[in-house]
Amino acid sequence: MSDPNGGNSGGNIGAVVGKCPICGKDVQEFERMFACSAGRDVCDFTLWRDTLKIFEGAPLVTSQTRVLLEGGQIELVGLVSKAGKSFNCKGTLGSYDKKGGGKGWSVKLVFEPRVPAGATAQN
Repeated sequence: MSDPNGGNSGGNIGAVVGKCPICGKDVQEFERMFACSAGRDVCDFTLWRDTLKIFEGAPLVTSQTRVLLEGGQIELVGLVSKAGKSFNCKGTLGSYDKKGGGKGWSVKLVFEPRVPAGATAQN
């Protein structure tokens, strides 16, 4: 099966991992991404595996993508900030406006509220 965004893929290519948040069709797995099975002419949903690369994060795996497509949160451990500090957080599926128009998709970082120094956490 060929990659809908060009190129050839290998591995568990074509496996359905969930439903497209734009059109509701199947999202399929490819070597470098997860993309809507409707094709780019109909729906341009693409979630790149290396979306967390800017935080030195590992590529997204199938199980994480399934959770994201179901509206859930994934645990992100050992990410690195621009300042070089390691941090952990959660991630959800997020969209953003692309420069050329349309929507892009990535993992939106979700942080726990900070507790001020000297304060105790309230339940």
